Formats: sequence, C-alpha cells, structure tokens
Amino acid sequence: MSEDYVADLIAVRGALVEERRRIATDAIELGRANRSSLPSISIAVGIKSIQEHIDAIDVAIADEQKAREVVATAAA
Repeated sequence: MSEDYVADLIAVRGALVEERRRIATDAIELGRANRSSLPSISIAVGIKSIQEHIDAIDVAIADEQKAREVVATAAA
C-alpha cells in the first residue's frame, strides 16, 4: 500500500464490487442457459463471501479516516 491507505482500500473495494457484479451476471446467464427463470444459486452464493470482504474494507476505510483525523488533530 502507498501512504494513501484510504485510496488503496477504496481501489480494492472497487475491484471487489466489480467481482460481485460479475458473479451476479454469471449466475443470471447460467440460469438462462439452463432454461431457468432463476439465477444459478451455486454461483450466486459466492456473493456472500465478497460482500463480507467489502464490509470489512468499509470498516478499514472508516478506521483509516479516523486515524488520519487523530493525527491531524495531534499535529495542530
């Protein structure tokens, strides 16, 4: 990570969001390929894991922003 930890975390979060979207699209497409009106649940369950990582990154972003504020306040 660079010194701008928040920007790095946001970039990782963005990549995970893109992966979540890809999985959702794949689940829909596989369901259609199987002539089903429902998405493929076996693929869609991967969204849960990715969402947990996104949530963890959201917590890390908030923590880094808070740490940045503490350092700025201490330096003032």
